Amino acid sequence: MAFIDVLILTQIGQNLGLGHFKRMKILENFLNNNSITSKLITFQEIEEKIIKKSQVIILDAREIELNLINYLISKNKKLISLDDLETSKPYLISVMSLPYTKTFGPNPNFEGYEYLILNPILNNVQKTEELDILITFGGEDPNNLTIKFLKNFSEILKDKKVGILIGELFKNKEEIKNICILKGIQLYQNVPAYKVISKSKTIVTSFGMTLYESLTLGKNVILFNASEYHHNLFRNSNLEEKYNVLEIAFCKGSEIVITRDIKNINFKNNENTFKIDITQNLNRWKELIERVFNIKENIDKTFGSVSINRSTDKTEFYKNGKTILINF
Repeated sequence: MAFIDVLILTQIGQNLGLGHFKRMKILENFLNNNSITSKLITFQEIEEKIIKKSQVIILDAREIELNLINYLISKNKKLISLDDLETSKPYLISVMSLPYTKTFGPNPNFEGYEYLILNPILNNVQKTEELDILITFGGEDPNNLTIKFLKNFSEILKDKKVGILIGELFKNKEEIKNICILKGIQLYQNVPAYKVISKSKTIVTSFGMTLYESLTLGKNVILFNASEYHHNLFRNSNLEEKYNVLEIAFCKGSEIVITRDIKNINFKNNENTFKIDITQNLNRWKELIERVFNIKENIDKTFGSVSINRSTDKTEFYKNGKTILINF
């Protein structure tokens, strides 16, 4: 196996959706096209020979097992985490690209939408309003939000031209197809999400990458959030105040908690537009990785430590009563 500059580890399916995998695929392609050899695999595909051939490892997941992190560090690998709230883990660098309520440890080294990973193709998509409303809950919809929305909030769809986009990992495709036939809803499948989002006026989704793709394309967004966790992320994001994103409900176990009267869904004329320089964000990731390449210190000395302080040029680790400082 050839040497790999960057190994990217993430999750897919198994009630985790496709969002993590898709954004890491974007990063993998960008790095490979810019002279940084990268390989994307899932956590289930980890092999020692792949670890051995890599220099930097990016981990895109929450609640990653500490045993795995320490194992990678013992192999002297430089670890960058993305959107893991457990910042006390001994990652070399912690990045938070999405809003969060709190971290379990020090503030991340880098945070904000400047590190949000989106598809550069969004820069060149032609936008129309062929559909009044598009319902899309990602590539898997593990919480069955599509069906729940149709059963509980159909009044929103009255007298509207509606589409539903289902992903490749959906488990209830036949039920959704039958509902679409019965209600005269246009069904989309095996189509890139941005193509259908771009021709819709309003997007119904949950907090996640589809939300940010929709905002980037200048669309109205209604949120039916998958959990109280996602509800809290939304409340902490200021997206309603800044960009007119409206949440109507969220799931709390088997209960659906209503957060807005569906008779009162009115999008204000908002002069604020969600502006992300997608290419610059990807370049920012490239530059960060190149900085990590230049670290000469042995990372394995941080094995078994916890991070206690993070900044944009260093991370401090604590181990056996001593502080270990790694500059980058």
